[in-house]
Amino acid sequence: MSVGLTQSSPLVGSMDVDLTGSLPAVSGLSTDGLLDPSTAYLSSMSYREPDNKGTMLAGNLDLEYRVSDGGFLRKIGVGVRASRRNENDNFIGTYFAPLSQSWLGKPLGPEWAAAGPGNIQFLNNPNVSPSDYNISRFPNYFGGRGSVPAQLLVPSKSLIQSYDWYYLLQKYNGQLPERDADGNIITEDTPENYWTKYIDQGLNKTSTRINNMAAYVQASFAHDRIGIIPPFSGNIGVRIFRDSLRASGLLHTPDTNNLALTVEDSSAYFNASNGVPGATTFPTLYKLTEAYSMQTRSYDYTRVLPSFNIKFDVTDKFIVRGAASLASAPPNLNDIRAGGSIIARSLENPGNPLAPNILTGVVVNSGGATLKPTMITSQDLVFEYYPSSSSLIYLDVFAKQIKDHPQFYSFIANNLPIPATAIEGGPSGVETDTTLDVPWVYLQNRTATEKAYIKGFEIGGRTFFDKLPGLLSGFGIEANLTYIDSKNPAQQANNMLSPATPNGGLNPDGTVPQTYPNLPYAGLSKWAYNIQLLYSRNKLNVRLAYNWRDKALLSTNVNPLSYATSGNNPYTLNTSPTNFDADHSWPVYNMVPAWTAAAGYLDLGVDYKVSDKVSLSFRANNILNTISRTYQEPVPGVLVPYDYNVSDQRYDLTMRVKF
Repeated sequence: MSVGLTQSSPLVGSMDVDLTGSLPAVSGLSTDGLLDPSTAYLSSMSYREPDNKGTMLAGNLDLEYRVSDGGFLRKIGVGVRASRRNENDNFIGTYFAPLSQSWLGKPLGPEWAAAGPGNIQFLNNPNVSPSDYNISRFPNYFGGRGSVPAQLLVPSKSLIQSYDWYYLLQKYNGQLPERDADGNIITEDTPENYWTKYIDQGLNKTSTRINNMAAYVQASFAHDRIGIIPPFSGNIGVRIFRDSLRASGLLHTPDTNNLALTVEDSSAYFNASNGVPGATTFPTLYKLTEAYSMQTRSYDYTRVLPSFNIKFDVTDKFIVRGAASLASAPPNLNDIRAGGSIIARSLENPGNPLAPNILTGVVVNSGGATLKPTMITSQDLVFEYYPSSSSLIYLDVFAKQIKDHPQFYSFIANNLPIPATAIEGGPSGVETDTTLDVPWVYLQNRTATEKAYIKGFEIGGRTFFDKLPGLLSGFGIEANLTYIDSKNPAQQANNMLSPATPNGGLNPDGTVPQTYPNLPYAGLSKWAYNIQLLYSRNKLNVRLAYNWRDKALLSTNVNPLSYATSGNNPYTLNTSPTNFDADHSWPVYNMVPAWTAAAGYLDLGVDYKVSDKVSLSFRANNILNTISRTYQEPVPGVLVPYDYNVSDQRYDLTMRVKF
């Protein structure tokens, strides 16, 4: 649960933010204004009550047969696995409610006599509980490096941790309990009844069943030298699996009124409503009525996953390894669940913003996608050299091709006509039930139509200084350097200055214009390195590791400059300060790349074996207290700060005992 506290003092109407340093610096806020209870109030609340239940029954059987100890074929392994997963989820989401607001009516009852404007109860109001707020200090904000106000009025910890949303509605919103015109209580409801009646009527529940069946066979082989071919060993195998999903849930259509089907109808309706000479005919408008309809989804897929691994012992110090495989990852259950919601997609009349909006389709933004499993083809070639029993140098060259991965898209797909009501003859005209065959615009993950490619190398090594005398012989060092070149042509991204399109900001097929070419695969840095100082002697093992990674693409739809996080509506780009016609102002579906900045982290690990049954471990993470930063790229090539996060230094001491 969260509670918002608003400070309306005129002494804090503005502030200064300095972005020139390594961290944003906030100043110019009056302490007297920040701590004035006569102008502060609890303004809003949010509450989330997860309701997800699942069961899984799984079993497996593995068998291995040793063929020989000296022949080419050494052993064969086979196995089967089966599982059934049942899940019941309630996607009610987060309940948001206003508390004290100037636009809310003043409730009845003597305790609200001092409220106002609206139902606002300032913190000095006698009806406000002093235990519901306090003055909080931030002496160690960002490790003492962040420049923020020293003190703030905040909701109290006890209030937040009570999770008593019903108390907040009663105390600060005034909806509860229900009263008559004289202020007398009509009904005294319970939290359970109120939740069921007004918040969760069970209309967002889905039921899902996933069955998985798999079998594999793997053969291990080995052979001595054959001419110039050195001794080798390895395995080859194949895994076959089949997944099936059955799901059911309610599809929600909300209320929407006064929508025209064309610009001409929109303009004609406005003219007729405003008595424009000659405009006497009202074109038909449409509305969507809130409804729930059961939706059932069913799909199956079968995949075959081969794998091959081989090792060549070129010499007793030089080894070459090769591997190739096909792997799979199932779709996210939230993407493929049944049910969800659709909303009307409409555009403003370009010539008259006061005229009725034009219905261009419906938007689907939650669940219901038919996704394929992601398929990952991998190839690796590794060269290993062992100068001594305690030293290693290696080079790993790798490549991956990723097919059918889930990618956030906007796209148009055919679907069933939607129920609607036709309104003929003006504002008080005749209403007739009908259906509308309009495009369905999906704003969610779908199976990418283009492959993503990853290739690169890793070079590294490890050595211990075991030739040094005494205690010094336990020291060692390990290091590696990784380079990754990746590209994901399916990644949708559109900048803030994207040109106008005939389809209201989208391409004809409903996709977002691509204005960021050659984006990498999300989550992968081009460069990364790791250096570890090691100490291992007798019962003691110590590791001090520094890890650094280059910037990496986070996503293109996770920040406020993405239409997907702003109600799925386009932004309006105004290119003129005075002229807002269609030539100077148009909708843009922003999908701005967000990047994690380059960063390095220092960690320490210590393990000590007290005896065969008792061991101690100590971990210290983020010793340097590194700040994680993200950037956004509103136009290609321009990176601006987005947010700053610190994970703090963390320490962990563990004892393990075996019985």
